[in-house]
Amino acid sequence: FSRSLKEWLRIDCGIFPGWQYSTEHNVRRFFRRHPEVLAATESVATGYHDAAYVDHCFTNVYINLRSSHGFSHPLAMREADESYLAPLVRSHMRRDTGRYCKGRNFVLAASFDRGRADFPSAAALMTNWTILSLGGAADWLKSSSVYFASHTHLPPSPCEETSAWRLPFKGLEWRAQDRTLHMPSRHTWRKDRSASNKRPLLAFFAGSLNSCTRQHLYASFGLAYKPESLSDLLDASPSSAQSIFVFNGSLGPPPPAEDQPKGFLNRSGRGELLYRNMLWASQFCLVANGSAG
Repeated sequence: FSRSLKEWLRIDCGIFPGWQYSTEHNVRRFFRRHPEVLAATESVATGYHDAAYVDHCFTNVYINLRSSHGFSHPLAMREADESYLAPLVRSHMRRDTGRYCKGRNFVLAASFDRGRADFPSAAALMTNWTILSLGGAADWLKSSSVYFASHTHLPPSPCEETSAWRLPFKGLEWRAQDRTLHMPSRHTWRKDRSASNKRPLLAFFAGSLNSCTRQHLYASFGLAYKPESLSDLLDASPSSAQSIFVFNGSLGPPPPAEDQPKGFLNRSGRGELLYRNMLWASQFCLVANGSAG
């Protein structure tokens, strides 16, 4: 029930929301394809199971509010949180399993960039739940020791991650029991696409300039135009040396209007194919901070 619209909304949770926000869909599909990992009915009834995954379609609620009711991004996120996910969490916490374990055996997947921070009302009720999130802890780089050089004396960076966006959530954006999931990819790996020195591009990045890091990348390597093909991109190189190409916005021309469905589900076209070709032609893909603000 939408508190803002004051009416019941019918949400089709079976609609594929697009690769970028497909985590909920992918986890649901995984359990359907691998029933062997599910507890037997009698085990569930007696409480003998390792975890209880709570299926939901927060993303589809958000998309419906955006595409069918004209909500802005922040308003759609808030409405999906307060009118859908938080009530769903309350209903699970009122059940015997929720009361007995206080939510410690509940697991939920989040499709959006900031994990718990994208549904603060529900997150306040899920302090003991385990969230499978695309984001991570504020200190993940140091705690993981991945590509991190200790005892360095580098000058402060204008793009240094301060985690200021986390402060309003007062620790609710990440809990110690949470786990990080990889971003879903639409690009199927093939053996002939393995990394090699035959790739003509050194690196590329294509995306919106919504962070300090991305803006600095564009200032150093940016191109104002969007290429029509890989050869068009290579022709833009000032020399025979391998180059880094950074684009402001999506790579390539937009799909023809007749190829785009209503709303913004499953967009595809020449731009997507060109992006895939650029990815396969690059030795490195720059993953810049900024998707989570």
